[in-house]
Formats: sequence, C-alpha cells, structure tokens
Amino acid sequence: MLMPRASLKSFLISTLILAGTATPGLALDGRWAGFLFDRSCADNAKAQGIADAEFLHSHKKECALNEGCSKDGYAVYSKGKWLQLDKKGSELARKMLSSSSTKEGHFVVVSGSLDKDQIKVSSLKELAQQN
Repeated sequence: MLMPRASLKSFLISTLILAGTATPGLALDGRWAGFLFDRSCADNAKAQGIADAEFLHSHKKECALNEGCSKDGYAVYSKGKWLQLDKKGSELARKMLSSSSTKEGHFVVVSGSLDKDQIKVSSLKELAQQN
C-alpha cells in the first residue's frame, strides 16, 4: 500500500528535522595535526585571541609539564581551533612530552573522535616541528 502524498511529505520533513537536530551531537572520527599545549596556557591564549606562529612555536616543554599548568590536561591548536584532549589523550601527551627531546613548540598528530571541542584520543604522536 502506498503512503498518501501529504503523509509522505510530512514524514520526510519530520525525518529531515530530526536528522538535523541529531547531527551536531555525533562524534566525528579523524586526525588533527597541531601544536600541543597545557590547558592553562591554551585557555589563556584562547581568551586573549593569541595564536600567531611565534607563540605556537615557543611554548616550552617545562611549562607544559608543570603541574600547575597541566592539572586540567592538554589541548591542541589545529586549523585555527583549540581542541581539548580527553583524559587518555592528556595522559598520552604527558608521556610524550616527558620523553621528547624537543624543548619547545611540540607539533603532534592526534587520532580519535571529535565531540564538540574535545577529542576522545586513540593515539598521539609527535612530529617534526612545522614552520
């Protein structure tokens, strides 16, 4: 039995509305390349609108490992956005920083799922610094 035209139209409109409201909450899998920061410095930079190349390249390893700065975890500046790392990502970031020979400007690739502004991290790897 075929659905009447008016009912089909209502069904399609309802489906599109529901799909549109459901989409923003979905996590997106992907990879993000960017500079790693402790959340304290990332939050300050975000609030002040600072993200120039000199700033990104000069964030010190000592600061990123400082307990006072990193107590809330880590974030990555990628493609003009500050993205927070989840607990696992922050643990991976701290481990990577601790073993890194790089003294400032840690450039990383993060894989995982993005939900709003937080990445649920599956892996984190340091790359050679980008200019």
